[in-house]
Amino acid sequence: MIPTSAPTAAWRAALVRAALPLALATACLLAASLGEAGRNALRYEREALTELELWRVLTAHLVHLGPAHLALNLLGLVAVWALGATELRGRPGWLAAGCSALVVSAGLLIAEPAVAWYVGLSGVLHGLLAASAWRAGGWFGATLGIGLVLKLVLEALHGGPATTEALIGAPVVVAAHLYGAVGGSLAALLERGCAGAPGIMRRRQSP
Repeated sequence: MIPTSAPTAAWRAALVRAALPLALATACLLAASLGEAGRNALRYEREALTELELWRVLTAHLVHLGPAHLALNLLGLVAVWALGATELRGRPGWLAAGCSALVVSAGLLIAEPAVAWYVGLSGVLHGLLAASAWRAGGWFGATLGIGLVLKLVLEALHGGPATTEALIGAPVVVAAHLYGAVGGSLAALLERGCAGAPGIMRRRQSP
């Protein structure tokens, strides 16, 4: 057996850590290349979901209103990963992303009848932040969690930032951020429960 060199092993480890954000970014860029017709076919759409176009539950989070909306969410993805890469690498990150996407779509369908359609990755990003906070524990997890809760409260009281709405050309669906955070929290709890951990929180570990 040929031993793996240290640089090669380091590159492989880096690719594993970056697999989820790279996959999300690539999927978003591919969805953007489909243009308006692709966006309309993939977005969350209440009426279409009632007609069992179920792929929209997941694909809605990969399409965006335009280049500015896409750029904002990709920058958000970079920021989220900079904060939570250690906690979200591998299965926990994929579980958090998938669970957040499902809970956002379900929440909009069940509790937000006024939202006829929705696009964007921001709900999933809030879910990844929530999952990272739960998994990190300690002062870092508490700080991240408190910051996320404060953001959600401010959005509930005042709506989305006017500058963001002006950039993307549409209102921010702040309810999606809340549902995403709920989905990410559920994913973290589920992952810890399946792993047989005695507690919810754990201390942040070095990569």
